[in-house]
Amino acid sequence: GGLARTTGDAVTVLDAMGFDIVIVETVGVGQAELDVAQVADTVVLVLTPGQGDDVQAAKAGIMEIADIFVVNKAKREGAEGTMRNIEEILHLKPGAGEDAWRPPVLRTEAIDGEGIEEVAKGIEEHRRYLADHPETMRLRRREKARYALMEILKDKVAERFLKRTEQGEAFGAILDDIAIRKKDPYGVAETMLQDS
Repeated sequence: GGLARTTGDAVTVLDAMGFDIVIVETVGVGQAELDVAQVADTVVLVLTPGQGDDVQAAKAGIMEIADIFVVNKAKREGAEGTMRNIEEILHLKPGAGEDAWRPPVLRTEAIDGEGIEEVAKGIEEHRRYLADHPETMRLRRREKARYALMEILKDKVAERFLKRTEQGEAFGAILDDIAIRKKDPYGVAETMLQDS
């Protein structure tokens, strides 16, 4: 998902300690790296022209979760095209209502600080938008709570099953069957859940 499993816990602790802003960096854009939306109030997607990032982002579905788009290295050839591609993709997204947040597409040249102030302003505007739309914030936080609970449940269920089964010979036989493709892990998991 692009984040360590404990990232959400770390953000919760920092929030409880009174930090106003906590920055979470993911490993980058990929097909499954969408977990950051379950941890952060504002998601900033940074793309680089000429790297195919815009196409990768569109494929990964991250266009759906980003609140702010930043094209870094904006003096590089292809930056205008990358910005245009993002804006076209955003334009094609189904509207979520007149009052919905419209993600800005910003440009930066991080090496010399160009555009960084605009990004900071964009983040602050999104924070204000969420403060002015408490129902949107409530739904986002509720989804985060659901995600956190599901992750904990996954860990606890796996832990419980492993404690019960890992020691026995039967478990070793199941693993052997999966390894030689006699059984599939999904079917085995279903059977284990039904038997519990």
